[in-house]
Amino acid sequence: MPSPESPQPRGPPWKGRPNFRNRTVWTGDNLDILRGINSESVELIYLDPPFNSNRNYSAPIGSKAAGAAFKDAWTLDDVDEAWHGEIADRDPALYAIINAAGLAHGKSMKSYLIMMAVRLLELRRVRTHRHTLYGRQEGICNGCLVHFPYRNLTVDHIVPQSKGGSHHEANLQLLCGACNSKKGERTMEALIADLLAAGIRNGDTYRSIRR
Repeated sequence: MPSPESPQPRGPPWKGRPNFRNRTVWTGDNLDILRGINSESVELIYLDPPFNSNRNYSAPIGSKAAGAAFKDAWTLDDVDEAWHGEIADRDPALYAIINAAGLAHGKSMKSYLIMMAVRLLELRRVRTHRHTLYGRQEGICNGCLVHFPYRNLTVDHIVPQSKGGSHHEANLQLLCGACNSKKGERTMEALIADLLAAGIRNGDTYRSIRR
């Protein structure tokens, strides 16, 4: 089974640097693949998970996929109990939710949630802050308040790192290139004051200036 090239530790200095080629296709359990991918190095994640339907599925006879099948029913025999311990260490609140769901809905639901949770934690680890922030801000620059395509927004530290700001997601935002350049190592208050003074905090005015 292929794996990411030259797997590295999860933290700096590899953090944010993809260690796989673009358009690589892997086969097999995605958990094994995800564990080898550097943190904060994936821009877009699409999910098509099983849904714990308690059914077995197989491709129709005569179709190109004939013979392919998968089971969408879960028991504790289908999961590694070590995963549950890992979830407890990495996200105690999630661990508590899974235990509560197990008590309320039975072992099948608990097994399914363990299987999903350990993979979702890895997906959260490998996704970039930019991906998360774009959804949170709905594509709008926090400076000029204009909507931009994903590619035109850049990650900025609200409190600059030179002034003690952290790289934690709570201190990150997306700004367009012009606002990011104007802000530089200054605070957001200084940037907004400049934009208001120049009359370009209004989106329509700002668009006309940029043309």
